[in-house]
Order: sequence, then structure tokens, then C-alpha cells
Amino acid sequence: MPSTCLKQKGVMLPIALILLVVISILGIMAMRNATVGEQTINAVRTNAATRAAAEMGLRHCEAVVYEISDKPTIPLYAAEAAKIALKGTDGINILTGQNDANALWTVAANWKSTSAYRISMTTANSGFKNPPKCMIEKVKFASGEDGYLITSRGIGNEAEYDDSTGLVKSGAEIWLQSVLMPKTS
Repeated sequence: MPSTCLKQKGVMLPIALILLVVISILGIMAMRNATVGEQTINAVRTNAATRAAAEMGLRHCEAVVYEISDKPTIPLYAAEAAKIALKGTDGINILTGQNDANALWTVAANWKSTSAYRISMTTANSGFKNPPKCMIEKVKFASGEDGYLITSRGIGNEAEYDDSTGLVKSGAEIWLQSVLMPKTS
């Protein structure tokens, strides 16, 4: 029986290899998108927690100012209120506005734990690794009205905070400010 040589023209092997490459590329892209999505969600979560810490600090210092203006029979924030009296009672160091160049909150050393001006919540009270910090400064506006500039600083739980310098080396940090003008009646 004579042997006949038939040439095969199979295209299945090249098609299978091309499909394998395409599927591999799609799989790599899907993994990369999942990783980027996870990083984005993590950043949003960190930002929200840090903002919550800053707002908690702001509300704490606002409560101190309200207590000063309302003069309750049983003060809750006497130690914090004393820190305000350290600046401004002599009439020399009262700020003239929110953007005064002599503001204490702009100096990193004033945010150290040994600072006489910084008010800090405890870790137990706040639930944060780096508890919220705030500072209250007296302000005398051009209109003649007195007020208080409150600056709050929230530091993320993942942040590297150096208490010896008052600086955040890395991680999330959010600053918030409010100006309160308590009633004088």
C-alpha cells in the first residue's frame, strides 16, 4: 500500500496560544484593578477616620470655650481652660484675626505633648492611636469683638507621629479650624 503524505494545515494550536495570552493579560489587568480599588478604598477609609479625629478634637475644644463663656457651677474643663489663659490675658499676645502671623497653631513645637498650649484627648477617650489634638487662642477682631480661634489636628492611626517635634513624618493628617464668638450676656 502506497503511503501518501498529507500536509496538515492545523490552526488550532496558534489560536489556542493566542487565546491563552489574551486570557493571561485580562487576568493580570483584573488583579491590578482589584489592587488599585483596594488601595483607593483604604485611602478613603483612612481619610474618613482622620477627619473624624479632627472633628472630635474641634468639638472638644469648642466645649471648653462654651464652658468658659457659660461659667457653669461645676466646670468640667478647668485644666483645658487654664491653657487658654496662658496666652492673651496680658493683652499683648491676642491674635488680630484668623490668619495672624503670631498664631500658636502654626508652630510645630506647640503641638508636642509638653506644650503648655496644646489640649489633647486621651487614647482611651478617643479610640484613636494618635488622639485628637486642639488649641484655643483668643482673637480680637477689627470690629472690636472678642472670639476664640480653635485649631484641631487629626492624625491617622497609620501615621508616624513624632511627639518630640510635633510633626507627622508620614501618613494622614487633617487640620480643621473654627472661630467662636461666645455671647457676652
